[in-house]
Amino acid sequence: MTASTDPAAPVGATRTFTPPGRSATIICFGLVLLIVAPFLFTSAARQSGLNAWGALAVLGSLSVVAGAGIATIFRTAVIVSNGIVTIRRALRSRTVNAHEIRSVTLEKVQREEFLFWIPMAELASGEFVWLNALGCGIASKPPKPERLAQLNDFMALIGLGAISQTGDAAPESLRREPETST
Repeated sequence: MTASTDPAAPVGATRTFTPPGRSATIICFGLVLLIVAPFLFTSAARQSGLNAWGALAVLGSLSVVAGAGIATIFRTAVIVSNGIVTIRRALRSRTVNAHEIRSVTLEKVQREEFLFWIPMAELASGEFVWLNALGCGIASKPPKPERLAQLNDFMALIGLGAISQTGDAAPESLRREPETST
């Protein structure tokens, strides 16, 4: 699980939920730079008019792009602290009080050519916010149990009931609203 603290953390502790696979993506960016760099200094590159300074400029530009991609990957998270939920995405953060989250629905969302399980929080104002950092895998299969457990930890922290998934069939969506005591 990629939460930053123990699930049994004391009340008021900060919990950060991040998406899995961040280190693999960083390794891929590094490998691309290592593969591209030698080609910039070959004789073919020089014959095409690219001198050493030009090669360094191209390499520097690629490094900036890779660095921006890595920064974006590390920025994505859902943070719960003292009843405040901060949802960080690549370029935008949103902060709401935990009691403003009316329900959380696990939805199938199209990303490129695949469907993914992505939780969506419905706020008391009627707005919807995607919780990308708590995604539960590819939607052609049931949600991943370890990611579903992390989503349930988040929901427990904000006072919502847990989502449970059993069987092989993956429903269109899984929805849980706050538990009401009668």
